[in-house]
Amino acid sequence: MPEHQWFDQSQPQTLQAATMLCYLNAALALLYLVVLRSASSLVLLVLLGLAGAAYGIANEKRLAYFAAVGLAGLYLVLQLLVLIAVRGTSLGILLNVLFAVVLFVLLVHPQSRSYQKIWFR
Repeated sequence: MPEHQWFDQSQPQTLQAATMLCYLNAALALLYLVVLRSASSLVLLVLLGLAGAAYGIANEKRLAYFAAVGLAGLYLVLQLLVLIAVRGTSLGILLNVLFAVVLFVLLVHPQSRSYQKIWFR
């Protein structure tokens, strides 16, 4: 195994998908910040933290896995609060909530949990 890697193909599909989704969310948050010059700083910090946690997951760090679970849970709560605060449903808000749910479920899936218990340091 290389010393440092961005993505680990030997991990289960649930962790691979969670890693890719963390990177994608962080990239889209940065793009949103650059293009629209507005973003919630808390959401941006959470998404950047998820990108760092994804790098740690790819390198099989147990602390990074727990950080990703916590940050994904926080991100889900923030997205649900936005959904409640807006009181109207738009496709963008619903997709954000959906992807936050998917990310959290991928991280806490039994296959992900058992893999990290056995292989992460």
